[in-house]
Amino acid sequence: MRMKNALAYATLAILSAVVYSSILPYPFVFDDGMYIAGNAGIRDFSGFWPPVGTRYFGYLSFALSYSMGGLDPRGYHAVNILIHIVNSMLVFRLVSLTFKTPFMELSGLNDKESAAFGAALIASVLFAIHPVQTQAVTYTTQRFASLATLFFLLSLVLYASHRIGAEGGRKGYVKYALAFASAIAAQMTKEIAFTLPTVIVLYEAAFFGGGFRKRAVSTAPFMLTMLIIPFTLLVYAGPDHGVSELIREKQIQELSDLSPYQYLSTQFRVVVTYLRLVILPVGQNLDYDYPKFTSVLEPGPLLSLFFLLCFAAVAVVAYARTRMGRAPLAALSAAGVFWFFITLSIESSVIPIQDVIFEHRLYLPSIGLFVSFGAFMICLFEYLKKRSLVKASATVFAIVVAIILAIPYGAAAYRRNLVWQDEFTLWTDVARKSPGKTRPHNNLGDVYFRMGRYGEAIEEFEKARGLKPDVKTFFNLGSAYYKVGRYEEAEAELKTAIGLKPDFADAHYNLASTLRALGRMDEAVSELEKTVTFQPDKWRARYNLALAYQSMGRLSDAKREFEAVISINPGFQEAYQGIEEVGR
Repeated sequence: MRMKNALAYATLAILSAVVYSSILPYPFVFDDGMYIAGNAGIRDFSGFWPPVGTRYFGYLSFALSYSMGGLDPRGYHAVNILIHIVNSMLVFRLVSLTFKTPFMELSGLNDKESAAFGAALIASVLFAIHPVQTQAVTYTTQRFASLATLFFLLSLVLYASHRIGAEGGRKGYVKYALAFASAIAAQMTKEIAFTLPTVIVLYEAAFFGGGFRKRAVSTAPFMLTMLIIPFTLLVYAGPDHGVSELIREKQIQELSDLSPYQYLSTQFRVVVTYLRLVILPVGQNLDYDYPKFTSVLEPGPLLSLFFLLCFAAVAVVAYARTRMGRAPLAALSAAGVFWFFITLSIESSVIPIQDVIFEHRLYLPSIGLFVSFGAFMICLFEYLKKRSLVKASATVFAIVVAIILAIPYGAAAYRRNLVWQDEFTLWTDVARKSPGKTRPHNNLGDVYFRMGRYGEAIEEFEKARGLKPDVKTFFNLGSAYYKVGRYEEAEAELKTAIGLKPDFADAHYNLASTLRALGRMDEAVSELEKTVTFQPDKWRARYNLALAYQSMGRLSDAKREFEAVISINPGFQEAYQGIEEVGR
């Protein structure tokens, strides 16, 4: 059995490595700029004591990656792939251990070891190669989700191993302590781990025996870890590793967009979409243009709610009946469905988030569905075996099923990863699939802008402005108009952006460049002065302001600005030359 397990682990590692083999050189994209490339908090370890925060270990892992390879994305992707491989192995281990629990031991399966291996293999292979996992692995920032899942699974695996083994022995206590430590780490990696204590309690109730007092004592410490996230979010106000204050501000803004009721109404349909993606992962998208609903009584949410209630009811009835009849495979399959709903509840219930759907939110919940499917397939095998319709063992049956699934799903995952190879391919794909959403057009326009393809950038920015005229769309369009010499239009767009956000330093700076191109130097100087007022460390603006002062004969002001440039950017030689010139 150990040899079979070792081969299974090796297979999972190889399959994951093949599926994600192309992603190592892929650059940082989307929020990677905020969380990694532009996050000064991960560039040294001085801010990582004391260990606090709901994403502490995620940021710490980025800091470790930075200490080993700077901003080379290959190191970050390699760690993400390694985390995914470990998670697939933990899925295999969790299913295998579950077959050793008291409930499964009394099940009466003819070849329990073979059945356990088969169910574990199918579930873990699906988890390793499924296309829906690509966003959590390839999108570097979503290490938060995959690392939280690692601690989540590790805690449950260690807890199960402790309960199955010698509970009172030294080895058992060590496993229990490590399970508790891993639970704390999960709570300090991403908020989705809030559901871990609930899963442990239900796992204990479903698969282990003993009195209430014994179970309560065993699970009580894990229940206490549920206090970590609410305490950190609602009470703790200390530093949180670089960008968390910005994240809190964004979360507060997002909470105002939808009411809890509206968000819940929308999530009924979103959860059905998640189920569809697990079964048929077509049309995958980083940034869905998903409809938002205001009432559960609308057709979409109402039909989705009915379907989900039926789906959950089938699992409840199956679990209740199989518990009485000792049908372990059906019970395990039902437990997988419960896992899906419980672990998805943090991001798909009443806590409103502006982005109502993201594929990486499926990373942890999908494990339940894959376990459910693995148990179901072995249950099907047992049925066929009893009727002499198959003669092979459950192991052989599972290997065949795994191969049949791995080929199409693995190929689809590999192909999906190609979309992430750079920002251009990514946002081109998103803009094509979400033509009615502002962000894809803004981001694709920004890619074109940085490539110097200003005409195409203007087309995308104009689409974005037409969909949602806000500060960002006016600023982007005005900046692009300036680059092609459409100065009057650039002035109008930039002034509109400033009217919406008067302290927008970059808009003032670009407006200054536009006014200078129009020959209106006094107004340009005024805009540069506003720029450095709102962003004192913007040295390029200070340098241009110094040159303007110099041309106007305001030499003392020019010298002051040149000195400010040097204090910000000591290596900028032109500022030293400027000081020499005004001092003559």
